[in-house]
Amino acid sequence: MTTQQPKIIAVYAEKPAAVSALMDNLRQSFNEQAFIIRKVTAEDIIHGRALTENTHAFFLPGTTRDDSSYREALGHKGMENIKTYVQNGGIYVGICAGAYLAAEQFFYNGRAANDTHEVKPLGFFKGTAYGPLPDYSKAGQQPDNPWANHAVVRLHFNNAAEDCEIGILGAACYAQGPWLDLSDDAEETGHKIIACYADVQGNPIAIASRRFGAGKAIFCGVLPEVGGLEITHVEKEHLISGIESATDFSQELTKHENLRSKTWEKIMKEIRPQ
Repeated sequence: MTTQQPKIIAVYAEKPAAVSALMDNLRQSFNEQAFIIRKVTAEDIIHGRALTENTHAFFLPGTTRDDSSYREALGHKGMENIKTYVQNGGIYVGICAGAYLAAEQFFYNGRAANDTHEVKPLGFFKGTAYGPLPDYSKAGQQPDNPWANHAVVRLHFNNAAEDCEIGILGAACYAQGPWLDLSDDAEETGHKIIACYADVQGNPIAIASRRFGAGKAIFCGVLPEVGGLEITHVEKEHLISGIESATDFSQELTKHENLRSKTWEKIMKEIRPQ
């Protein structure tokens, strides 16, 4: 009798990627007999060791600073290997910084990020990622508060209706992530809206998925893995000394834990084998 080899959930883990809370949540969400949660590096991706036929999903997470440096680390070869992996049946999950790179183009703080960089975004989604959301970014207004660019955001889940204003509420931690503006023809190319920002004018897209080749890409502008209890992980990875403000934010996020869990589970349903 042949023992089935466990599938790999690969998580990009080189600095400045923030992975502690993500690793913890993934271990809780996937059966350890069937899945191995594994940290991978840019070199693993470039040289074909990370994204193999046995890799069920690949996460490119949020980061601990404004500039992710992902494109510098991965280069043309690494980015092409990610696209090929998804084209051949893999699942890409871009969270925050990883979501910016999932769109055809993106703007960060009003700057067109494509024009000055020779390595282009992955382009899984037909449209543009914009961020951060001015409603939730207060870092410039509160320079002494290291948590000013974090917020608890409410989300509307799209319940198969056209309008994101109609749907069950979720919540998540937000930290400078994007919203997605889809092209006019996106509906015809396999895009699925999962959740929208509930309290932002126009209810822009926060979470979406798209079939890409034989695989799937997921765009996630929020940090669904970060709950109130996970703030200690974020504190360590950011090397932040604002303990008092971190405690305040942790308490606020904890109030929304049930809604945050719903948001995380929505994404897990997109990833788990059917």
